[in-house]
Amino acid sequence: MSWKALSCGFAFWITLASLGNAATITLDPSLENTLVQTSGTAQLSNALGNVYVGRTNQAAGVSIRRGLIEFDIADNIPSDATITGGTLAMTDVQGLNGNQTLTLHDTLQSWGQGTSNGSGNGAAATNGDATWLYTFYNASNPSASTKWATPGGSYSPTVSGSALDVATGSAGYLVLWESGSNPQMTADIQNWLSDPATNFGWTLLGNESQSQTTKALYGMYSSSQPLLTVSYAVPEPPAAWLAISGLFAVAVVKGRRFGNRLLSCLARPGLARSAAIKEGPNRS
Repeated sequence: MSWKALSCGFAFWITLASLGNAATITLDPSLENTLVQTSGTAQLSNALGNVYVGRTNQAAGVSIRRGLIEFDIADNIPSDATITGGTLAMTDVQGLNGNQTLTLHDTLQSWGQGTSNGSGNGAAATNGDATWLYTFYNASNPSASTKWATPGGSYSPTVSGSALDVATGSAGYLVLWESGSNPQMTADIQNWLSDPATNFGWTLLGNESQSQTTKALYGMYSSSQPLLTVSYAVPEPPAAWLAISGLFAVAVVKGRRFGNRLLSCLARPGLARSAAIKEGPNRS
């Protein structure tokens, strides 16, 4: 094999190795629900419908809505990956009730999704639903239901992500929580990957300080379902580093001519990348 062919082969391998460790994946939700505030024994949810957050114009004690959403991180991203970013996208159903800031918070307890299906007022909770009081509602024996540590859901007070939902007057506004301005999102996803047992997703909060601030967001069974896009990097295979090390060892031995051929290959279309090899005595 000629040195020209060898140098070009190594250059191609360097390019593949440097690009191969970065990846992006887009995930659908694995679980979703809406917590509907109640003051009595009746428990309401909206497992199969849209996600509602904020406060309705109902009386105090029954007006708050909070969303729950979870994504399966561990089964879709390599366990040794480093999370580098993430974006959650959800679409507004109505475009009403003013411009409102919606926040994400790391959920601290496991919760369920049954088959309840209603509107912003919710529907009767079914077996396994998360409700205002319970993480998993037991429809046949409500008193045996597992409770939240705090009514309304158990979540971190730390804001993982913040996004503005703009009132456009019609459906379709895309609400984006982006890790570039919300670095805690990246930390949350990394934690869920490193310790899947702690992945209970995010709790979504709206403006709960004023009435009629509710935002409706399309749910996971809609054609405009929520999507989480995650970027990550995985460690290079040892063989790739051995190949790169061998390349530069050969470059030192062969000197300038091999280095120039390598740079020529790297500069070809499809292999363009910056590189610099110190010139030494020509020992060819």
